[in-house]
Amino acid sequence: MNQHDDWWIVKEPGARGTVATIGFRTDRLKEWGHLLFLDLPNKGAYLAAGDFFVSIEARQMITFSAAPLSGQVIAINPLLNGWVDTAVSGSEWLLKLLIKD
Repeated sequence: MNQHDDWWIVKEPGARGTVATIGFRTDRLKEWGHLLFLDLPNKGAYLAAGDFFVSIEARQMITFSAAPLSGQVIAINPLLNGWVDTAVSGSEWLLKLLIKD
């Protein structure tokens, strides 16, 4: 378990060959304040659990976070990649992974 495991909501995690949706926990978003910038991996990238995969800039912090699980990025939320500068409620997803391991 890495230090940022409690940042993520992982919907539909499952066995190899299934798709998982990753998003921020609402309580973390409230703690950080207004999101300003997110740098997400490209579609097709392979993420290994524990590897850094997103940089986050918010009013209250700037940090990187590790992937909560391994898989190939099959979709990225275009509204949350790059300059965000908006309130994010927590219902938005960041990316979708095809579970490989």
